[in-house]
Formats: sequence, C-alpha cells, structure tokens
Amino acid sequence: MVLKLATSCKNTSLFRIIQWAYSALMPKKLNNWSYQRVTDFLKEHGFMFFDELKGRRVWTKLQDGEPDKFVELNVRSDKYSARTMKGIIRQSGIVEEDWVEWASS
Repeated sequence: MVLKLATSCKNTSLFRIIQWAYSALMPKKLNNWSYQRVTDFLKEHGFMFFDELKGRRVWTKLQDGEPDKFVELNVRSDKYSARTMKGIIRQSGIVEEDWVEWASS
C-alpha cells in the first residue's frame, strides 16, 4: 500500500517523506558500523583485544586457550563501509545474520 502511494506521488514532498521514513525505519544491516560498535559486538561474542600491528588493532577469539580467529580493525572515527564490514565478518567467522540481528536489537 505504501509503495503504491509512493509511486503515484513521485514529484511531491509526500513521496520524499515516505522515502525518508522507510529508510529511517529499515535496519541498517552492514551500514553505520563504527569501531566501537564492531568491538562491542566482538566482545559479546567471545573476542578480546590481542595486539596492535601497523596501526591496526587485532582482536582474537580463543579456543582451547589458543588464538583461533583473528579480526584486524583499522581504528577510525567514521563508519566502516559495507565492503569493509563483509571482510570483518569473514575474518570473525560469525555469520552475517548474527551481525544484522545484533545491529537491529
């Protein structure tokens, strides 16, 4: 219904309001992840700070007392791109759906 309404009034300010509301209510998925949010997520999933190498901070998850997974993060004040987040997710070994679910909670 909203989509029908939006397509019928493309040139009006109502359409812009609907677009804004839709994007504001959609889960952010892999967008808008800051260093702090990523590290909070990693901590909640058993990772801990390991070392700093060439300006990057390395987080690890231990298995049987030995480092198992490593995630390298570039410390930044802005947000990571979706492409960078996919790399972080791949390194963590945690499925993308868990990241998205955590972000929307």
